[in-house]
This record gives sequence, C-alpha cells and structure tokens, in this order.
Amino acid sequence: MNNLTLIIALILSFNVFGQEFEVEERGMTAVLKEENKSKSELFANINKWISITYNSSNDVIQLNDKESGAIIIKGINTVTYKNYMKELYPRNKYIQGSVTQTFNHLIEINIKDEKYRVIYKVTNVENDVQGIMMSLIDLRGSNEDRLYLYEELFKANAKGGVSKKKMEEMIVCQKKGLKEMNDILILNVKSTIHSLRSFVKQELEEDW
Repeated sequence: MNNLTLIIALILSFNVFGQEFEVEERGMTAVLKEENKSKSELFANINKWISITYNSSNDVIQLNDKESGAIIIKGINTVTYKNYMKELYPRNKYIQGSVTQTFNHLIEINIKDEKYRVIYKVTNVENDVQGIMMSLIDLRGSNEDRLYLYEELFKANAKGGVSKKKMEEMIVCQKKGLKEMNDILILNVKSTIHSLRSFVKQELEEDW
C-alpha cells in the first residue's frame, strides 16, 4: 500500500464513524446503532459475520451468550508493510522487500436492542520477545517519542563497522517502516469494525 492510498483510506475510515469512535493506545471502541432492530436479530447477524470472517469461528469465539448479549473473540491479523532497508541494499537477496507482522487481538461485542458496542483491543505481537514491537503500537497515531527510543535501541544493538551516515540512513528506513506498520494496523482495526457494521446493516435490510 503506497502512502497516498494509506492516507486516503485513513481519512475515509474516520469519516465513516465520526463521533462514534473512541480511540485508545491499543484499543478502539465503536457504538453502532440499528433502529427498530432487536437484540436477538443483532446477535444472530453478528454471529453470522464471525462465521464468514474467521476461518474457524469455533476456535476464535471465547464467549457467546445470547441472553446477556455478550460475545468475545480472540483472533489474529497480519500487517504487511514496506521494508525500506531494501532501498539501501537493493542487491542483497537476504533483505526482503516487505515485512509481515502478526498481531493478536480481542474483540468484545455487547448487544442491546437497537445498538451494539464493539471493543477491539490489540493484545500482543507474535515473536516479540522483548516487547519492542508492542511498545511501538499506538492506535491514536505513530508516537515520535517511542520511535526515538527505538532509534536509541537500534544504535545500541547495531553491529560495528557502519558509518555514521549509513547508520542514519538505516534508522530513517526503520522508522518509516514502523510508522507505516502502525498506520496500516490502525486501518486494519477500523476496517474490521466497518466490515462488521456493513454486514449487519446489509443483512438487516434484506427482505426475503
């Protein structure tokens, strides 16, 4: 995804939800209204969306209580972003042109008559032994202070023999990639909630 496409997608995603969105460091909440629709109707269609969206809904659903209107899902999603280090070393076959990062998430859905609340939380990053990648995640937008801390850590762990200029170029590349990762993750989360909302609305509007 190029930068222009990403920016446009992010703007559109904000316009879709407007004031219905609450964004925290690693979570997003949306309260979605469906007038004249019962709790039972919403519950059934949300479950249908889960079955279609996830490969194995039985594996991801942790709670599915129709009486209380509560659903909890644990799933994974991946973010693929450009590896800008490839620009520095275009002929290095060991450096790939993109990086794929896997995130674990928890989605809590609370359903009432005519509305439901979706709480999406990023819980951890797979293969993130030191928790470095998780510390860089901020669904409110990329955090420059955290990128600076990553920069210092990168310098401390870099191998010797790298010139100051090359080190600066490598850091710029790494920070660009990490910012893109965070931006795509934001879009990914919003797209998931938008997918749920669109599906439920479409199902409720169909008249057989």
